[in-house]
Amino acid sequence: NAFNSSTFSRPRNRYRGYYEDYGFDAEEVREILESLLEKARFYIRHENLNEAILIAQKLIEIIPDEWDANFDYEGDVQVMYDEAIDLLEEMLTENMLSNEQKESLFKWYEKESVNNKHEYVGLNTDLGVLEKHFTTGVEGGFERVLRMIEQRITNPNEYEKQQAVLEKIHLLEKHHHDEEAEKTIEEYLYFPDVRKIKLSRLLNHEQYDAAIQLINKGIKIAEKKNVPGIVRSWKESLLSIYERLDNREKIIEISKEMFTSGWEQKKYYHALKKITPKEEWDKMLEWILKNI
Repeated sequence: NAFNSSTFSRPRNRYRGYYEDYGFDAEEVREILESLLEKARFYIRHENLNEAILIAQKLIEIIPDEWDANFDYEGDVQVMYDEAIDLLEEMLTENMLSNEQKESLFKWYEKESVNNKHEYVGLNTDLGVLEKHFTTGVEGGFERVLRMIEQRITNPNEYEKQQAVLEKIHLLEKHHHDEEAEKTIEEYLYFPDVRKIKLSRLLNHEQYDAAIQLINKGIKIAEKKNVPGIVRSWKESLLSIYERLDNREKIIEISKEMFTSGWEQKKYYHALKKITPKEEWDKMLEWILKNI
């Protein structure tokens, strides 16, 4: 009703003739939805949590069905979607819910979260922020959340798959399933962000040779995939290691590579100037001028 009561139409030219474009007034819709959220907060204050949960759920379910970015230029309605999620997360974070209420909310989340209509609706949050709260306090919560994440790992979209793998690793580590977390890292080392986790561990243990080998393999994968940004990032990590080791020859070699790539030439000019002995600077400067 909030959307329907603020409906308007306007004629738009579409190559030939005109057609009616039906939309909504985002500010009007927001005002009505704000009153619903305020009602939910009223119920929370008076410990009628079931009703508050229901209002938040319905906002989360219905807004994606009616929302259209073409009519919500300032994100007014998106903010209402975000606040409904925030309301549920607040109740979970503050441990306001009984185990029965939490189980009921989790069952709703299991069903609702897999609906693609929720993609790109949130302005500053995502329905997925609720997931971590269900690993405890509900029967088999950890295993159920893990299954949901593993299902997302089957996503053919590489970015989405990588994010799901990272979620799995963090979940396993948080619940002290360290061996399984390590296996997952090794299985998905071809993802840059997963390789970075492995790199961080090696550096923490000062295993520099293994770290250099790990980075070099990452560079080869990124070059094969033709992702120059990732190649550059790995080379910066490699440079950082050689700086720790005070390996002047390698620092110059990588700085030269970065300079000739054209990325942040001023930065690598200064790096080369800093490490080059005075008596060798003229020769280095000649090389720099040739490679600008």
